[in-house]
Amino acid sequence: MLKKTIVIFVILCSLEFYNFSFVPDSATKAIGMVGIAVIIAFLVIHLIYDSKIPFKLNFKTEVWLLLLAVFLSMFIAYYGHGQPFKYTIIAQRFMYVYLFYFLLAYLKPDKYDLMRIIIYFAIAYFVIYLIQYAIYPARIYKGRVSLDRGTIRIFLPGYTYLLTAYFIGLYQFYNTNKLKYIAIAGMVIIILILQGTRQSMAAVGLLTVISILISKQAKSKFTYLFLILLAAAAVFFLFQDIIMNLIEVSMEQKEESADDIRVLSATFWLTDFMPNKLAYILGNGVDSQNAQYGLLIQYYKDKFGFYQSDVGLIGTYSKFGILFILAELTIYFKIFKKKLPDDIIFIKYVFLFSFLTILTGSDSFIDMDGIVANSVLLYLVDISMYEESISTDES
Repeated sequence: MLKKTIVIFVILCSLEFYNFSFVPDSATKAIGMVGIAVIIAFLVIHLIYDSKIPFKLNFKTEVWLLLLAVFLSMFIAYYGHGQPFKYTIIAQRFMYVYLFYFLLAYLKPDKYDLMRIIIYFAIAYFVIYLIQYAIYPARIYKGRVSLDRGTIRIFLPGYTYLLTAYFIGLYQFYNTNKLKYIAIAGMVIIILILQGTRQSMAAVGLLTVISILISKQAKSKFTYLFLILLAAAAVFFLFQDIIMNLIEVSMEQKEESADDIRVLSATFWLTDFMPNKLAYILGNGVDSQNAQYGLLIQYYKDKFGFYQSDVGLIGTYSKFGILFILAELTIYFKIFKKKLPDDIIFIKYVFLFSFLTILTGSDSFIDMDGIVANSVLLYLVDISMYEESISTDES
């Protein structure tokens, strides 16, 4: 019970308790710090009293390289942008939650408990989203909410749990044919449509078809594909206004591709933003609102609409440099290359989704909630492969 409690609490802290509007900003920031403190405290306890991890950590080197890249980027924040180290250390605090990957290895929580926790957080995302959608323009959430593309676009923390729950539901349905798992997957589709995220919808649709075609669990492939066509038709008629609006936006952006804000933003972060040649290697570090560097980044957002979070891997590179990108891509490569056990094959699809949207969406490797979610998924790979090896040895 203690293991599950620690995991749930850290996840809630990484989500900053969903950033509710009735929670003061100071308390919201403190919540994230508490989560980091809990991770470090329990890591120290385990290092003192139980320092041995009983199974192989397949991503240990990559996680340490990610943290090293974060550390090195601080020097460009200082020498290239004049931001004192003390501000950068605090501003990049969310990156320290990569240590959660190691804490999970010490705690060794049950993998099926973790999968259930993922689904519970996806359901919480769904409920909070619908409440905010229904009461807009009143706000229960302090994050980004806008009336756009014929819908109300709400960007809640915890997106990785939502997507993971989709692929868990999909594969559980293949295995059991129980409708409750289709309900979980359907819940995610509703959110993607209401959010107006074209890349996400396209990626989920593509990966769903691929999962049916290549999955051993999906035995009646023709039936599943036919059901997808029926579901797509139903979705179109239910959300016709939103979908037509998305098509119209896509056509407009195709005609004006040279002026697309993402293209302009990516070009800026890769060229004019770089203060010196070393920044192309080490990145520029995380900006702080307490320093001139942070005020400058905010100016780029307000004046030009240039957000590092909108250009995926390019934004990540501009912050943390080439070492971080290499470590991140190596994790993707390892996930895609490994033959995962059937009960966690959904993890491959979660990372495939992230990879397909790696240049056009927010990078989950640099968001506090995404880092915690990815740590859980990487741990599931480690523990599952360990259990599979034991089972093979015993047989």
